[in-house]
Amino acid sequence: SSPSPDPVMLDHLGDTFYRLSMLDEAHAAWQRSLKGLGEGDVIRDDLQPRRLQLLAKIRQAEAKKP
Repeated sequence: SSPSPDPVMLDHLGDTFYRLSMLDEAHAAWQRSLKGLGEGDVIRDDLQPRRLQLLAKIRQAEAKKP
C-alpha cells in the first residue's frame, strides 16, 4: 500500500484548485489535508498553524467565497 499524501502537499493542491475556481475540489483537498494532520497529536511543528489555516480555508470554500 502507498503512504498517505503529505498534508502540506494536499493543502497546496487545494490552494491551486481554489485559484482555478474549482471550489469543490479545493474543499476536498483541504479536508484530506486536515484529516492527514490527525486529531491533534501533531509531530511536525509546521503543522499546528496549518490546522488553523485549513479550517479557515474550508469555511471560506463552504461559503463559496472566491
